[in-house]
Amino acid sequence: MTLEHGEGGARETTDDRRDCPFCPGMERDTPNEVFAVRDQGSARDGPGWRLRVVPNKFPAVRPDAPTAFGFHELIVETERHVSDPTALTDDECARLLVTYRDRWTALHAQPGIRSATIFKNVGSEAGASLAHAHSQIVATPFDSAPQALKRDRAEAYRVKHGRSLWADHLTEAEAGGRVVKATAHFALLAAFAPRMSGELLLVPRFDVADFGATSDEMLRECSLLLKAGATALDRAFHRPAYNWWLHAAPPGTKPDAFRWHFEILPRTARIAGFEWASDCFIVAVSPEAAAARLRSRLPTSVPRRT
Repeated sequence: MTLEHGEGGARETTDDRRDCPFCPGMERDTPNEVFAVRDQGSARDGPGWRLRVVPNKFPAVRPDAPTAFGFHELIVETERHVSDPTALTDDECARLLVTYRDRWTALHAQPGIRSATIFKNVGSEAGASLAHAHSQIVATPFDSAPQALKRDRAEAYRVKHGRSLWADHLTEAEAGGRVVKATAHFALLAAFAPRMSGELLLVPRFDVADFGATSDEMLRECSLLLKAGATALDRAFHRPAYNWWLHAAPPGTKPDAFRWHFEILPRTARIAGFEWASDCFIVAVSPEAAAARLRSRLPTSVPRRT
């Protein structure tokens, strides 16, 4: 068991690689894979893989459940027994986001599926029960309320102002000092109204709604910035537990009504009664101060803006 202190709690995960069901040689401990990146000649559901996707052994939804219909998949991100996204190589990070896109697309093609939510938990405070790096996808026949609300607000803004809400949000973030890092096609921002100190958004710098149409090259650029954000969080906020998730509109959504993006929520404080009761959050570090702190902790290998 590891214990690492953050400002609002501790990053703790059970770490016993001897019994890890996600390590090579333990494939019998997971359901049969639905997708894998493998060495040439290696056999399905055996060693020789670099990334595996399997149905979750304890699913929240199932394709044969009439009242909880859906698909729940788990992505084992690397054959190496590492726990943090920052321990992934650049190639592994790029492969992970390409897999996000491909599984997101495949699940949206399933009859009856409306929305596929991709998320990652890092540390037990954020919901992780196993240390081996993994992400999850839950596909459901209904749209998520936060995504629908964001799309509705973006469309209402476009109708009222004749401009993209996302473009104006990026302009405001640049003027307000909330940009942590910008690359050619993406920007990492400190959230305008954070729920936790250090909360981040990773947003495309162009109107793009269809995550499934994003190229491998663009996803590699995005993956390096996502890894850089996680590294900066670790350095700036003493390795907090955190979650990240993808907000992506269903295929066919108009670009000017939505941009797919990642949210990164560090557990730098504990949610208590006032927050649950009011949906208002008290943070100890302003987004502008958080952005400055995170900028100073970025790794030097982040791709530059052009």
